[in-house]
Amino acid sequence: MTKEGDYSFDIWYGVLDSTFCTFNNYDTPCAEMMEDNSNLNVFRVPGEEIQWRIKRVQHEMRTRNMDALFVVQRIDVLYFSGTAQNASVFIPAEGEPLLLVKKFLPRALEESPLNNIFGVQSFRDIPGIIINHQEKLPPRLGFEWDVMPMREFQFYKKLFADAECVDGSPAIHAVRSIKSKWELAQMEIAAEKSLQLFDYITEHMKPGDMDIEISTRAESFARSIGHGAALRIRDYQKSGFPLSLLAKSRMGTNWVHALPSVREGNCLDIEPKGRLNRGEPITLESRFFVNGYHIQESGISSIGPLDRSMNDLVELVLHLQGETLAEVKAGIPADLLFHLALENARVLGLDRNAPGRGMAGKKILGNGIGLELVEPPIITEGNQQILKQGMVLTLFSETHVRDQYSLRSRDVVLVTENGHRKITRLPPKVLVMSPHEKA
Repeated sequence: MTKEGDYSFDIWYGVLDSTFCTFNNYDTPCAEMMEDNSNLNVFRVPGEEIQWRIKRVQHEMRTRNMDALFVVQRIDVLYFSGTAQNASVFIPAEGEPLLLVKKFLPRALEESPLNNIFGVQSFRDIPGIIINHQEKLPPRLGFEWDVMPMREFQFYKKLFADAECVDGSPAIHAVRSIKSKWELAQMEIAAEKSLQLFDYITEHMKPGDMDIEISTRAESFARSIGHGAALRIRDYQKSGFPLSLLAKSRMGTNWVHALPSVREGNCLDIEPKGRLNRGEPITLESRFFVNGYHIQESGISSIGPLDRSMNDLVELVLHLQGETLAEVKAGIPADLLFHLALENARVLGLDRNAPGRGMAGKKILGNGIGLELVEPPIITEGNQQILKQGMVLTLFSETHVRDQYSLRSRDVVLVTENGHRKITRLPPKVLVMSPHEKA
């Protein structure tokens, strides 16, 4: 059925854990993410925002000679419909999209601003629904090949037997990589929450604390100010084997192999592990998630002042990060940004100390970030993708200390026409905490 009229039913939205909430005993992903736990208002994606996304992806489809997109990946469904129910979105190159909901239809009707929302008893009914609405099935149909498991793809290929199936993921990534003003506002909120987390940590860290103690207290505090807990990286419903890894696509071979498919939980990573000592550099990395959007930033702190040699090393890392950010602007290829950062690390003598990760390890300098913790573009060697105005990146500089742990500075930045604008608010300096003894 299409969306029309008013539906009255009682929903308790409560405090959300991750991006999930409970409705009538169903554990189903949902679109609304609470800004803080005291606010019981529903958080929704504005209808104008959804329409802007649809128009942009339709433009990308037309430039790629695609007649339609069939979207099934959970976060893509959320992005184009405003709901993350068990559903798919059919987006024609011209005309209005269809939201096809397996369950839960009442919630999808409540959350999504789309005009055409249908309940689906079986996915085999989908071609008939599309024909009734569009008069015919699309000749050339795009799918999310970068994450869709082969078994799923074979099912849909049979379902749309007369259609030529093509890779629609580049069109989706092209749209999602450019953040709207509304999305940037959500990331600004997440950045403010992340800064609150750093302030909390610096007030409560003492000599003798164990990293797990600090991490646990940080998680509790982060939850109290709205952290959603589950950190999303592009995957397919947390299961299955991506088609791209079988098809040897660009996304699969160059980008996905070195990354986990999903990372759950802790908002704070601390290095070094174990007991924290005064006068020792401590890297704190926040991965904050609120209103559906992620922020990932790192700062270097210490309990009491560092000795001169260690302080000088930290200052080099912070200087390297500043040099890296200074290279960011629209029009620069990801590969060139990677190599400029690597050369700056070599000049500063930091490349010799970072054999396993990041720039000197020739893995990644950073990546896009937004609804998922890791999004295109990946800033790595060999990726010729051009940075565009409106992309949001998380970029880091690091070096290893005694081959035991890393000193890392990480920021989230918006790519602008002539440079960048920092979204994260952590100052580029060592966060020195008073060395009060643990009670």
